Amino acid sequence: MNGEGEDVYHALFGSMTLGVIIYEMVYDDGGNPADYIILDVNQACERLLGIKRENALGRPATKVYGLKRAPHLERFHEMISKGKPFDSEECFPKIKKYFACSSIPLGGDRFTVIFKDMTERKRMEEEIKEQKERYRFLTENVVEILWTTDMDLRVTYISPSIEKVLGFTPEERKNQTVDETMTPESLRILIELIQEEIERERTGEVDPDRSVQIEVEYYHKDGRIVPMEIRAKALRDEKGNIIGFYGSSLDITEKRRAEKRVMDSDRRFYQFFENAPDYCYIVSAEGRILEINKSALKALDYGKGEIIGKDMIDTIYSEQSKKRVRGLISNLEEAGRIRNEELTIVTKGNETRTILLNADVVKDEEGGILYSISIQRDITRFKEMEEEIKRGEEKYRLLTESIAEVIWTTDMELNVTYISPTVKHVLGYTPEERKRLGLKDVAAPASLKRLTKLLSEEIERERTGEVDPDRSVQIEVEYYHKDGHTVWVEEKIKALRNEKGTIVGFIGSSHDITEKRKAEERLKESEERYRAIVENSHDGILLVDDSRRLLYTNETLCELLGYTRKELVGKDFIDLLDSDSREIVLDRYKRRQRGEDVPTRYEFSILTKNGEKRTVEVSSAVITDTKGRKMTVAQLLDVTERKLAEKALKLSRERLDLAMSVTNEGIWDWDLTTDTVFYDPRYYTMAGYEVDAFPNTLEEFRKRVHPDDIDRVMDTAWEYIRGERERYRVEFRFRRPDGSWMWILGRGRIVSRDEKGKPTRFVGTHVNITERKEMEIKIKESEERYRALFDQASDAIFMIDGAIFIDCNRATISMFGLERMEDIIGHHPWEFSPERQPDGRDSKKKAKEYIESALNGDPQRFYWKHSRKDGTEFDTDVSLSRVLVAGKSYVHAIVRDITKQRRASERIRILSSVVEQSLEGIAIADLDGNILFTNPAWVRMHGYDSEEELMGMHLSIFHTEDQFRKEVEPFNMKVLRNGFNMAEVGHRRVDGTTFPTLMTTTLLRNENGEPIGFAGIATDITSSKKAEETIREERNRAEFYL
Repeated sequence: MNGEGEDVYHALFGSMTLGVIIYEMVYDDGGNPADYIILDVNQACERLLGIKRENALGRPATKVYGLKRAPHLERFHEMISKGKPFDSEECFPKIKKYFACSSIPLGGDRFTVIFKDMTERKRMEEEIKEQKERYRFLTENVVEILWTTDMDLRVTYISPSIEKVLGFTPEERKNQTVDETMTPESLRILIELIQEEIERERTGEVDPDRSVQIEVEYYHKDGRIVPMEIRAKALRDEKGNIIGFYGSSLDITEKRRAEKRVMDSDRRFYQFFENAPDYCYIVSAEGRILEINKSALKALDYGKGEIIGKDMIDTIYSEQSKKRVRGLISNLEEAGRIRNEELTIVTKGNETRTILLNADVVKDEEGGILYSISIQRDITRFKEMEEEIKRGEEKYRLLTESIAEVIWTTDMELNVTYISPTVKHVLGYTPEERKRLGLKDVAAPASLKRLTKLLSEEIERERTGEVDPDRSVQIEVEYYHKDGHTVWVEEKIKALRNEKGTIVGFIGSSHDITEKRKAEERLKESEERYRAIVENSHDGILLVDDSRRLLYTNETLCELLGYTRKELVGKDFIDLLDSDSREIVLDRYKRRQRGEDVPTRYEFSILTKNGEKRTVEVSSAVITDTKGRKMTVAQLLDVTERKLAEKALKLSRERLDLAMSVTNEGIWDWDLTTDTVFYDPRYYTMAGYEVDAFPNTLEEFRKRVHPDDIDRVMDTAWEYIRGERERYRVEFRFRRPDGSWMWILGRGRIVSRDEKGKPTRFVGTHVNITERKEMEIKIKESEERYRALFDQASDAIFMIDGAIFIDCNRATISMFGLERMEDIIGHHPWEFSPERQPDGRDSKKKAKEYIESALNGDPQRFYWKHSRKDGTEFDTDVSLSRVLVAGKSYVHAIVRDITKQRRASERIRILSSVVEQSLEGIAIADLDGNILFTNPAWVRMHGYDSEEELMGMHLSIFHTEDQFRKEVEPFNMKVLRNGFNMAEVGHRRVDGTTFPTLMTTTLLRNENGEPIGFAGIATDITSSKKAEETIREERNRAEFYL
């Protein structure tokens, strides 16, 4: 080659972008290939392999590459011998690169290897593999059905998750018409919504990127109906015209059930609250009335609007009780309850009433008071009757506690000396059988060890003499049931002492907590699902909105075009195309937006910032984000180096982004080797943060997890990473920017490991489950309100199914003289009644009639004679009303013991009858002489027609002026001094005639002994006076004759 040709060769060789090495084979003494010498390398080879030309020329490959044996020695020798080139892929571990190599014989023992860097392509292939795994995981685990339809609502795409939710395969769903997929009513509502949205569209004043949400009922393949929540957006062509719809459908069956449980629980609480005869209030933590029942409103004479929001103490309590109530309220947070406090309240009309106060607090998860429930039992009338019947008589307590647990005693060797019959229900043994068994025969070994250790420690503490002798201990123990299964009980144990205080055994109670333990186990073992999705490829990726503006570009695209990301974002992507490519790219962009079938891959030219023209292959797709906004995602690859890799990457990425765009889940990617964590934009926005509001570190995540949850969250994660858990699933609280807490469901999966199998990447999602958690809290609070009202009540309260008791409160056990709730549950009302009622009717037949009327919606209130377990009968006031729980009718019964009231009423009735039928005139007046009461005899005696015309009149109307001054006033003064007086007093009738009476008057006093009026009995002694006059005349006449 002449000098000019050699210069050209060196120029071309040096400027090639592919690496080129020229070798010459060398042989050992036996003629076998031993190595190959490097004859020449170009600049690209130096750059790609990191070697210096001057250090490589003339040296064996083993020395240059630091290897014991030259690679492919035999294969290169075979190529030289046969003259056939070959291609291969090579990995250089030391520089962490992959190369595509073409080996070509040059004649003789010389050959060349031409190679290009395929490291990026290999990395992309690995990422494609990972993304396929992500997409597979997403489609297998996503709880929503993803879909697209045409304008006739016929499905054009639907995710495989439909088979899990509705039983249909995607192919079966595509062959169905819309009226075959949902109920007629749901279809009507859906079509009306679409028509409304299309009508709004015509106004041109709505956001074309808006989304709508609606709840519909789908048909399951097995025929049942599944309620689902649809989130949908319009699918548009390049002109913005609607050509179909896309979105997601979420099964809300559990949500509906939870809402129904809340409504049922609230309805049941409201029924109890409104129908209670006592005065019931719900009071805020600040002491203001939030709710009040009908009984309280009626008694206080307030309208509901007048009292809601008012301070309870200032509004209804008397001055004498306010200080006491404030003291009770101040201790309520610590004590948690108020029981049977006797206080006085004042009505709107200033009437004072005596009540018994019971109150309980309802707290939030942090232990703060949400509100309290106060129940006032009006005992005003009862107190009045006590005064009338017997002053100073002590009232009985209406509420007692009952014990339903197993009660037992043992000696010091833990041998049972007594055990209650309830042991049969808990462990299956009769008391006699249990006494014959030792503790080791019935207690599981681990529990036996813990129990004996606890009791030994307590005995050891006893020796110090510094402990409370009346203390008790508590422990959970696993026992063997007679049939072999185990039963968990909660033991409460105290020492049994002799008269000297020495421990001689133990006494305690056992409460069956097996169901509670099972519930806790089910909670721990609840199914955990994991989903992991990793972030988008970083190779030539761009995101474009529906107005062609770039929303995002990756670093590779920036390097390809020569722009910074800041320069590219917001730019019209058409400006990046050369003039020859704009027409085809814009045409296919618009057609793809309309949903038309266009090539998935094609080539066009772009212009870099410095004007360089480069040929790329594009892969793009139309997707929607979580807000329903339509965007185009595209991947640009250099055709000469990464064409094949980009094609596979685009197909995988298109499916992944479509699935991710309609889910409301935040994605995280934890690099376990560096402890850095990637958070995708949805992760930030789901929690209310700006995108990239906090750095990609694990510590930033830890700082935002609730302090009470962080240890559990991290322990669960590391247990999964170490292989101690099959799946990763955890629920916890996460702090929003405003300081409030949201509930998160975290799931994830290990997606890559090193050569030793050690996890290196942990990827997953976080889902906002706050709504579900709040629903659970509402259910819990509603149940607590109901149970507080139910158990506080002093009256016996039942729930009756048909004619059988299915639930009752603690007051029931006391009122009926029972030992435990099981003594009444499952029985009929007439079993706790005499055979016949006082009216002679059969109790069973009469009770059934009342219950049937209540179930038909007609509330019943009536008097009933009940009987206790020991056979004693007592009087009750019974209220029956129908309540609906979970769509089923039950009878809610309130039974009030009115035995004392009945007896008092009977005594009053008898006394009243005596007064009314007395032949002597009886009148009551206040201290000023104003008449408060007169009986019929008084009215007749003074010639009046009725008692009403005398009410409020002054006593002076029954006397002449002279009589009142000379007889009545001195008479009353003596009554005031002595408390009693009896004398003859002249009276005047309504017609003015006078007559003599014998007056007996008593001074009336209040409970404090203060005078409040007079009670007088007048006997007309006219006949007596006439008889005396006759006798006197006869005596005088006799004396005259004598």
